[in-house]
Amino acid sequence: MAAQYADGSVRYYAVPVAADPAGGSFTVAGAPGVVAGPSRADVPTPSYGVTVPAGDLCSAVGEFLSAYLTGADEVDRWRCHVVGCVGA
Repeated sequence: MAAQYADGSVRYYAVPVAADPAGGSFTVAGAPGVVAGPSRADVPTPSYGVTVPAGDLCSAVGEFLSAYLTGADEVDRWRCHVVGCVGA
């Protein structure tokens, strides 16, 4: 598990867990221990040939994707509410 502290630092912990043979119940079997964090993944080269310049469109796309992918915000405001609009 990961814990982020008030100063912004992050520490990662392994928590030993034991399960019954059927996998129906679990219990913590020991104290958490500090472990190394995950390594960074390589970022692939995008396959898109067009970049969106900074501005209103870029901002809107970024806000939508952030809301949609993280679930941290409502996506209803991004839906088309006009009669005859595709996706309405």
